[in-house]
Amino acid sequence: MTDIIYDDSCLNLPPRLTFDEWIGHGKTLATMTDSIPWWVGDWINFGEARFGEGKYSQGLTLWDYNYNTLANMAWVASRYPPETRTGLSWTHHRYAATARQGGPALVVYAFGRFVHPLGSGGAHPAQAHLSETLGPRARPLPQSAEPPR
Repeated sequence: MTDIIYDDSCLNLPPRLTFDEWIGHGKTLATMTDSIPWWVGDWINFGEARFGEGKYSQGLTLWDYNYNTLANMAWVASRYPPETRTGLSWTHHRYAATARQGGPALVVYAFGRFVHPLGSGGAHPAQAHLSETLGPRARPLPQSAEPPR
């Protein structure tokens, strides 16, 4: 990203930027935005493992996130190794992580499949959104199927 200046409150783009370059930089920004919950979660988990106490207090001084948001980011990141985070958003993984802890059984596969709640008799609040987002990749599991461990 030569000649682009990232400042605290502005992005300075060169005046001769082509349309394709502009789109490319937009895609990079979108990826960065979508990655922030993972990065913050990994940062907190690293701090806990390496330095011990105070991980959330440090995060609270750096970002305008509340404690629960930071804890949620760290918890979700701890549930999914980086190689399993592809194909779906952090939010999809958050729903699946909640399901694995006894909530409605919602499972995310490594190849980006959302499955309907198992045996819940009702729809998960995110089901419609996820089905819309994933389209044909959204597939129900049979009632007898067990979530992967």
